[in-house]
Amino acid sequence: HSGALLLIDMDNRMAYLSTTGKAIGILTDSRIQEITDEVASYVGDGEYAKGARVFLEKTDEFVNPNITGMLLIALVLAVLVG
Repeated sequence: HSGALLLIDMDNRMAYLSTTGKAIGILTDSRIQEITDEVASYVGDGEYAKGARVFLEKTDEFVNPNITGMLLIALVLAVLVG
């Protein structure tokens, strides 16, 4: 009951993104704008598959953040506080 939908209007070469369930909290309005802006650059040129791939990659970055980087920041903060 959670997910994201990318709709590509091939006639008008536009992309739309819709979310439901937990995806609403993960893909905020600003993140949706970031994703659709990048996807639109490919869709506008007729590169629909590339636009869909960018959607999957960008969405994955938000759903599965870089845990290693977050742990490194936490470690540095712990050392500074200590």
